[in-house]
Amino acid sequence: MDYRVGLTTFQHSSGNKQAEQDADKESDEKLKEIKGIGGKTGDKVVDDLLKAVVDVRPEVPNRVEQAA
Repeated sequence: MDYRVGLTTFQHSSGNKQAEQDADKESDEKLKEIKGIGGKTGDKVVDDLLKAVVDVRPEVPNRVEQAA
């Protein structure tokens, strides 16, 4: 009886290890994909962000009531 419990435990831990390896592989692939996209468009994103922060153009909202 103890042998079966030990075998079952081994099978479960082995299955968990395989699932973990599969998840790691999938994560690595997604990370490579994200880094590739970032390498292609990263400079433009940074430039756009800097323009939005540095090049401020204040505008009065349409709903602001004018003083009478």
